[in-house]
Amino acid sequence: MPRRKVEMRFIENARARAARYAKRSKGLQKKASELATLCGVPVALVCASAAGDGAPRLVWESEEGVLERYRATAVPPETCA
Repeated sequence: MPRRKVEMRFIENARARAARYAKRSKGLQKKASELATLCGVPVALVCASAAGDGAPRLVWESEEGVLERYRATAVPPETCA
């Protein structure tokens, strides 16, 4: 049986929203891991739920130091135009 298309809209029910967040963030982590393995590139993933949601923040790196290297070379937002 094929999967049905999920309608992209805000989930009103807080429990359902937290469950979907947990499931989707695990899926994103798996895809990021696959990307790092298949392409041989360092990957970092940051997933944060809305404030007050109670869901834990997910920070994942394919190798140690990816986020620090990004922060050291990233252009501050106020300089982008």
